[in-house]
Amino acid sequence: MKYLIEKADSLAKLSAAFIIIMALLTTLIPPLGKYAKAFAAMRFGTIGVLKYEVGLSSGDDTIWKPTSAGNLFLLRPGNRGFADLRFGDVLQSKGPNRFRENNGCGLRVPTNCSTSSPEIFKLTVGQCVVVLDLLNPDSGLDNEFVDKDGGWVRVATTPCGLFE
Repeated sequence: MKYLIEKADSLAKLSAAFIIIMALLTTLIPPLGKYAKAFAAMRFGTIGVLKYEVGLSSGDDTIWKPTSAGNLFLLRPGNRGFADLRFGDVLQSKGPNRFRENNGCGLRVPTNCSTSSPEIFKLTVGQCVVVLDLLNPDSGLDNEFVDKDGGWVRVATTPCGLFE
């Protein structure tokens, strides 16, 4: 019995040391935290596809804003175009967004990515997803925006903040 207690104690100390090292590394090396969050979301979150789309409105030609088709904010500074999305980027829903099953959506042209893919659930305002892969560029018609950039992304659900 004493042997088992010693082994459990050793395992607990080893686990604590690993957690402390990971916490320090993700704090000191920010990209590592982004990858850790993405891998955790792949393991524990729901994986699906979403439409990401931003556009320039006719009155303001400098700020890319989420379109009604995309409804997602990119939670980092910098370029917001579809091709600028990277593995681990966090997107926050600004309105209802259909989280869809990946029904053969891929990189081929013409794409199988479409709004006819089965809906898993609707993201509500404030929920977040993490980008896993860019699948296919695809921007529809919209009278509100003069220029648009978007497409289908493979994502996983993730918490938006520390306490969520």
